[in-house]
Amino acid sequence: AAKMSVASRSFPAEELFTGDRLEETVDAYSGEKTALLVLPAGIAGDNEDVLNRLVLAARKSLVNVCTGVVSEKDGSTVIAFAEKNGNLSLRSKKYGQHCFIDLDNARIALVCKGELYHPETVMACAKQGCDVVVCASSALDDLDQLVLGSRSIEQTAVAVCGNDRAFICQPPEGHYRWAETTADHGKGCVTTLDIGKLREKKFYDRLDYELLLRKR
Repeated sequence: AAKMSVASRSFPAEELFTGDRLEETVDAYSGEKTALLVLPAGIAGDNEDVLNRLVLAARKSLVNVCTGVVSEKDGSTVIAFAEKNGNLSLRSKKYGQHCFIDLDNARIALVCKGELYHPETVMACAKQGCDVVVCASSALDDLDQLVLGSRSIEQTAVAVCGNDRAFICQPPEGHYRWAETTADHGKGCVTTLDIGKLREKKFYDRLDYELLLRKR
């Protein structure tokens, strides 16, 4: 079965795109050891420049990278996903409601933090063959981590990164809690996902509600 190494690395919003920090961070995960790197949302003085740097860094380091780009001018946020082959996908209200990226061995969904507070979002992604839901955000608190992590019960992995914490969650087995790898305060976490196992999904939609609700 295909395996996929995913990393999530937090950074303060004002530091991520300054100097060569973006390029140095992506390069630290270069090569075959990391297939997907999730970074938080950073403040950008020039969105186009940051997106160009992101694409170049992903291609040079051969790493698929997701990050959030917050415009210093108006505060609008775009989730950007740069593939190692140079393709760039953008996710925001301006660019529609769904964004899937098909990598060599996994389907990725780009999702905004607010959408993850609605369980049907991840369920819909799972039904469309999504293996990993990715979210690049700004500040995250304990409630965010609990709610967003719990979305892994919808049979997809969830990789989230904020300015002060990062976490990767996998679907629970049996009656146990979902598996979670975490890091905070500018640190990173890494986990290996079993894509074949993530694709063993079961949905129970064809229900006879008259029979189900019939009083005995």
